[in-house]
Amino acid sequence: GTPLIQVVDSVSKMVPRDLMKALARDGGKALRSGAGRLQAQLNTNWLMELGPKVGNDDVLFVVIAHEIESQDGSAWTAGWKVKGGGALVYDSMTQLRVTFAGQVKDLSGDDSPVTGRRHRVKVYKNKHGPPLGEFCFYSALGNGAAPKGLDRPREVVHEAIVRGIVDGPDPKSGLTLGARLAWGRRVFTLKSLYEEKNAELVDRMADALDGVADAS
Repeated sequence: GTPLIQVVDSVSKMVPRDLMKALARDGGKALRSGAGRLQAQLNTNWLMELGPKVGNDDVLFVVIAHEIESQDGSAWTAGWKVKGGGALVYDSMTQLRVTFAGQVKDLSGDDSPVTGRRHRVKVYKNKHGPPLGEFCFYSALGNGAAPKGLDRPREVVHEAIVRGIVDGPDPKSGLTLGARLAWGRRVFTLKSLYEEKNAELVDRMADALDGVADAS
């Protein structure tokens, strides 16, 4: 009864190895030649068989797909597409695109040490329901003030600035620890959230963000 997250990296590893060997052994010429169309068909068949199984067992099935440049240069399509065939995108319940959004530094200036990276996630497809939005998260490198793993204070402050709850610098230029921020009558820096271990202030911001999301 415990929920499980199953991650497959990458698309080429999604079809069971035994099935791939059986097809090759039975004279799968197209499979041995690496035809993408056959691979897409295998992905479709396997997803149709796998979907009911993982859904009934409370399993979140995640497939990581690399991007390739799209051959369609029209203004109505994106300049990228998912590697592994259109069937993978069509049969998926949710499609997320993760892109690199910049570096995180402790102090302002080009010589400041890089402590982490900022990533932007955009929802392009969601059969479970709205919203189709985007959000940001941080990963720390472990060589600065930020703790290892997800950087929750910086993430909350970033979204608070984007949504207009907190006044601060443009988040696209990067949030440094010395950045001055204002919320109501309180003026503080991101560094103070770490040094003072002010988890209560971060929690209040997160609650305010939830309120804005509910209102919208």
